Amino acid sequence: LFGWCHYSNSAVVMNARDLASTMIRRLRPAFALLFLAAFSACYFPSGYEADLTIEADGKYAFRYVGELSYLPLLQKLTGGELSREEIRKQVDGARQDLARDKSFKEITFDQGAKFRVRYERQVDIFDEKSFNFVRFNARFFSIRRLEDGTVKIAGNRPPSSYLPQLRRMGLQPNGIFRVWTIAEAIDDNATAIEGDGKKVYAWIIADMEQPSPRLILRMP
Repeated sequence: LFGWCHYSNSAVVMNARDLASTMIRRLRPAFALLFLAAFSACYFPSGYEADLTIEADGKYAFRYVGELSYLPLLQKLTGGELSREEIRKQVDGARQDLARDKSFKEITFDQGAKFRVRYERQVDIFDEKSFNFVRFNARFFSIRRLEDGTVKIAGNRPPSSYLPQLRRMGLQPNGIFRVWTIAEAIDDNATAIEGDGKKVYAWIIADMEQPSPRLILRMP
């Protein structure tokens, strides 16, 4: 669970690719900054525990307790671009953006661009085919029911070209993600697996270059 954001406008993506192909060597650092500035709802997870329990009947509960850093604000803070009043407005805007999802039970501003949050959600995978946290355009965790009836659980991570800029902003994930289930795993890359009946699949996330968590379940 690393956290990254996705463009939904294909024209923006194409323009960015054209720019990359013609100016990548000369503008590589600025290119990463340009992309970060374009994201309007990007959050970076850190210092977290994320737990997903999925039952045999498809009901599941997801809980995230940890930090979310608002990248557009963090970028401007790193560049010293904002006044105290502008910072306050950015913080209020990010808090309101998160609060649109009622599954956020706690949202507390910490410092810089960082919020401490508690998120709890209970859903049935057979009623709701997919779920993304934080949301679709700022996704670092997703669960999807596939056409063959299996359930895919996956994390997401930033593109490697963005890692230097994220590290310069002092970001590291430092979290743990666990999945509790009795369903059969047909593919996974978990760091550790424990239990006999209900198993626990765990991923220790300490670096942005680790493979993203992956687990595919065959439901009973």
